[in-house]
Amino acid sequence: MLYHNYKVHEAGEEPYVVGFSQDITERIKIEKELKKSFRLVSDQNKRLLSFSYIVSHNLLSHTSNIKSLLGFLEDADSLEEKQQMIQHLKTVSDSLNETMLNLNEVVSIQTNINLVIEPLNLVEYINKAINVLGLQISNKKASIINNVSKEIVVNCNPAYLSSIIQNFVSNALKYSYSDRQPIISLECFVQGETILFQISDNGIGIDLKINGDKLFGLYKTFNGNLDAKGVGLFICKNQIEAMGGRIELESELNEGTTFKIYLK
Repeated sequence: MLYHNYKVHEAGEEPYVVGFSQDITERIKIEKELKKSFRLVSDQNKRLLSFSYIVSHNLLSHTSNIKSLLGFLEDADSLEEKQQMIQHLKTVSDSLNETMLNLNEVVSIQTNINLVIEPLNLVEYINKAINVLGLQISNKKASIINNVSKEIVVNCNPAYLSSIIQNFVSNALKYSYSDRQPIISLECFVQGETILFQISDNGIGIDLKINGDKLFGLYKTFNGNLDAKGVGLFICKNQIEAMGGRIELESELNEGTTFKIYLK
């Protein structure tokens, strides 16, 4: 882009015009990059602030349990009671270690400002996820319907894209409806510069009126499944947002769920 500026000068009685031209394309590009970086840092700061509250709450819960168990251990009268308290302490310790691993993974996502983003063929990553989950798919006798075009390319981090697809397909298998064959459909739509990637299932669904605010919360569970830990969706949401995308959800109890992932 050329910026033109003209000035009129008078030399004696003869006026003359001097023109100046400057290419400001590079300056505009730099300003856009600076604004983009500012938004990224601002979004990260908001997520980290919210995350700090989650960390403090969860760690406080573990430390309170440990303190209480130590008190019971000191007051125990018999060897059997002491052994029971020690076993409870081991359980809490294992839970604390798992929590720290989960929190560390989320921190690494939220603080990585140099995330490698590259064009990736979406179908290739879908096929990889299906292969990894092959045994689960077979055990559930699930049907996977992949309607994504082989030409679709998304700008993503390879590890994040693999994690996201595996997580959502795995969830669809885990929360399938017991009285019908699990059907998982994958579709993709190009919407201008954005790509909408949809993963739908015919599983147990979610009552959004009751549990809508819990969906992407850390350690938030709402379906009574003993395997549910409330970590996967939280991490996936953070991975998607770290790549500049967003996620939405449509669901109806006993009818199924559709996750809508918007990517660049």
